[in-house]
Amino acid sequence: YDVADKLVPAAEALTESYGLSDEQVKETFRRQGYMLVNHERMAEKVLPVKHFFIEEVGMSEKEFKKLLCIFSTLVSLDVDTNLRPKVEYLRKTVKFNDKQMRKTILSNPYMLGLRTERIQESIDFFAKCEVHPPELASMLTLQPMLVNLNAKDNLEAKRRFFRDELGVNTRAFRLLILYKPQTLMPSLKVLKEKVKFYHEEFGLSYEVIAKRIAVIPLAYAEDTLRYKAKFLKDFLGWSDETFAKALSNYPAMLGYSIEDNLVKTFEYLEGDLGMKREAVAEVLANHPHVFGYSLEKKLRPTVSYILRLYPNATVAQAIAAAKHSFENRIRPRSELLERLDLLWRYSPRYIASMSMKDFGDKFTDMELDVTDEEIRAKKRKVDSDLKV
Repeated sequence: YDVADKLVPAAEALTESYGLSDEQVKETFRRQGYMLVNHERMAEKVLPVKHFFIEEVGMSEKEFKKLLCIFSTLVSLDVDTNLRPKVEYLRKTVKFNDKQMRKTILSNPYMLGLRTERIQESIDFFAKCEVHPPELASMLTLQPMLVNLNAKDNLEAKRRFFRDELGVNTRAFRLLILYKPQTLMPSLKVLKEKVKFYHEEFGLSYEVIAKRIAVIPLAYAEDTLRYKAKFLKDFLGWSDETFAKALSNYPAMLGYSIEDNLVKTFEYLEGDLGMKREAVAEVLANHPHVFGYSLEKKLRPTVSYILRLYPNATVAQAIAAAKHSFENRIRPRSELLERLDLLWRYSPRYIASMSMKDFGDKFTDMELDVTDEEIRAKKRKVDSDLKV
């Protein structure tokens, strides 16, 4: 393009009419090169479109500029005949709230250019998979690009693959869509190759793959998965059999960052808790889901609480108990046992894993306002054969 005739006027239009910064202008040119030709026409339409997204969709000026950088031809769509009806349709059928609507449009503005019939086909597909509003809104907020995929030729073909070739039942596929919707983004060919890779490279049976499909990282390159597997085996001293067992129990561990997650979890167990390297390797092999915990929000505070409260608890027991909800199980149950002076008798893992009924039958009939002598009398009735 001629600098004087096209580049400079286009850049000025983007800066003056749209309010974009120099960096945003560069990004817009990189993504939407045809604006160099059509910027005069688009500049005329930017104000009503900008007003719509800010006033009716609730975007900020900053968000609208970001939207323009991603999909600048959006301003060529008419507000009254296209944008407003499409947004109202999505709000009504998908049940997006205002925040979800803004986030979804910013992540996938291209869907506003799709025919309503095309979007409805995708919604019908998800309904067939038992994903309905408002869960559908949450799922599309996580992976809004799914609505761009053709329901019949793309999404349905993948559903048949999971169902017919892997034996993934309706419930498991529903959970996959809800919590790992990005799994459906790769092509069917890539999905088949990745499933075959997990089976042949790591020894996961197809039964395990079907059972754990919602937490298997299918989007990573094979070299990346091999590297993480080798790192875990070398760093922790795991044998191939130990690694395969841990992976079968929690394949999501290959989806975590080595530096930010795997290493920091290990350093906490070895450094902060004083566990020997071999003990750490054994605990992580038996409880690989620990890799999925937030170190500061879950693992560290939960383990610290248990070790402080339970006089006979080991680090391994505290880590095993940490898989359960702290607010709903660990803390209220531990506080009750502390009041009854029974913490010394039980493993925190056992207490946290008890069903609500079993825990209630055994402990909650012990009133908290009884005297110490009555508590001691009631304690003698408690089964003392449980493992500590």
